[in-house]
Amino acid sequence: MWYFGGVTYMTLYAMFFKKGNLWLPITKFLGDILTRYGLHISQISHVGMPQITHFEFICRAQNLILTFEMFNVFYYVSVASGFYSFNSRTGNVLP
Repeated sequence: MWYFGGVTYMTLYAMFFKKGNLWLPITKFLGDILTRYGLHISQISHVGMPQITHFEFICRAQNLILTFEMFNVFYYVSVASGFYSFNSRTGNVLP
């Protein structure tokens, strides 16, 4: 991130938008995910962003209410090469 004239700027590469299915402005759900995990959008890998957006698309298509808790049931955070991603949980997640 860099600062100019009291304004904060951040560099994101075009491929991040294309491969990560990212658009601006970001949705409230994506903001909630980043906030709850304590991550900045620039820390998410281009592989991790589609996990969030695809989950959001599926929930919206099924008229489900999007929550961090629901996302967290199906995914967990992983780190590779300094960037964060989300992997599917395996096994029985419900008691």
